[in-house]
Formats: sequence, C-alpha cells, structure tokens
Amino acid sequence: MTSGTITSTWNYQQRLKEAVESILHDANLSMNKGDYSVALRLYDRVIKKEPNNKAALMNKGKTYEYLGNYPAAIRAYGSLIEVDQYNPEAWYNRGLVLKKNGEYVEAMINIRMGMALYLHEK
Repeated sequence: MTSGTITSTWNYQQRLKEAVESILHDANLSMNKGDYSVALRLYDRVIKKEPNNKAALMNKGKTYEYLGNYPAAIRAYGSLIEVDQYNPEAWYNRGLVLKKNGEYVEAMINIRMGMALYLHEK
C-alpha cells in the first residue's frame, strides 16, 4: 500500500467520522425537540454507516420509548446490548421498557442486570 493510498483511506475515514458525528448531533437535536420521526431516520443513517454506534443505538431506543413503541425500544436496546453486553444503562432502560410493556419477569431480570453492572463499575 502506498503512502497516497494510506492518506486517502485516512481522509475517507476522517470524513466518515465527521459526517456520522454531524448526523448524530442533528438526530439528538431532533429528539430533544420532540421531532421523533426525524430523529429515528437520522439514527438509522448513523447505524447504517456505523452499526455499532452505541449513542445512536441508545437514543434510538429512547426515541421509540418516548413514542410509546415499546417493542421497537426493546429491540433497539437489545441491539445495543449485543454490541456492549456490559452497558448498565442499556440493560436498565430495556428493563424499564419491558415493565411498561407488561413483561414483568424479564423487566426485573434486566433491571437487576443493569444495577449489578452499574455497581460493578464503581
């Protein structure tokens, strides 16, 4: 690989990172303004470019939760847990949504896991 190829690859990766950060910023602004459909579209764009983007996966779950679409929120938090199984907030949030969805046993398991991971971090 030539130095020109390495430089162009680095430049591409840097531009991609900046684009993802910009889209994520816009998605977060949309979510905070209550424009949930726009936020979801933007989170999906981030996830398409970076499937393991933890912030996009977390906020996609929160957005679905705000919309009352609990099954979609549960799936989004589950996707985040697949990426980062030691994320206490993802487990805890999924537990809260499971509770709202009437899945009490699973909710308690997830909430306890989130709390255990949180305490383990301390």
